[in-house]
Amino acid sequence: MDLEERLDFDLLSKCDPFFYQVENGGINRQWLRNNLSYIPLKFVKDWPTPPLFALCVSGPFCPNPKVVDELHLRPESRMLYSLWMGPHHSVGVDPDWNILVDAYNELKNFTFGLPDFDVTLDWTNYSSDGGHGFVSKTYLDGSVAFLVHYKGKYVMTIGFTFSGDRKLILKQIQPVNEKGNRWLFKIPGGRLNYVVERMVKCFSSFTVCLPNADDQFAKIIQCYPDSRERTQSKEKNEKRYTRFYSQPLKRFVRRKWTKYLKVRYYCLVPRNDGHASMGTLR
Repeated sequence: MDLEERLDFDLLSKCDPFFYQVENGGINRQWLRNNLSYIPLKFVKDWPTPPLFALCVSGPFCPNPKVVDELHLRPESRMLYSLWMGPHHSVGVDPDWNILVDAYNELKNFTFGLPDFDVTLDWTNYSSDGGHGFVSKTYLDGSVAFLVHYKGKYVMTIGFTFSGDRKLILKQIQPVNEKGNRWLFKIPGGRLNYVVERMVKCFSSFTVCLPNADDQFAKIIQCYPDSRERTQSKEKNEKRYTRFYSQPLKRFVRRKWTKYLKVRYYCLVPRNDGHASMGTLR
């Protein structure tokens, strides 16, 4: 879906004579973009959240503060900001709107695909690429996450970010508890393989990527404010973390890498017979 469709410029043009301008028999959409800051709240108050969000971040100037306040009253807007900031960080400019639309639609259609498992969506509080989740209050390594539940209990976090070049960067496949995770035996092929395959299947508009384990771990331990905590975490978790994220995959191989916020990520492509796995690349 194009940006113009999300903003419904034809609807805007009918709101008030101020917004109506004819150019070759049609709507001058660039003129509307440049004048969105003047739109009264009453004309968009009943809009669904996605097009209202698009309105607030599309123009070169800030919209009417009352319109922005209306958007911030809607919890869904926080999730949209998190989705928006991933591509924004990666390309340095406002990303293609179709990326946001595809990500939004495919997030809604994701399922874990196993009996007794279900997922809820979470996102960072501060529109950043990592931070405490709005829903779970736990730390997320990406801008959005699926909270996996087994028989109603929250057991695992799948954290990830969308980039501006249509990559889904998978950063976190982490059980909530270090011990007592018998539910892991219910996941065929191991959690890394299974989660990768579900993400590839459900996010067909994106290339799924896995992190370079060393780069990602180095970034994670920098989140600890205390140097002693960083040292303890490194000694306790480094080998386990790098071994898990570097293991070979059954149906995919790691290929050309990309860099996002100083961390290398490998693009996953389907394995062909005779291909050597690149699962141990660092």
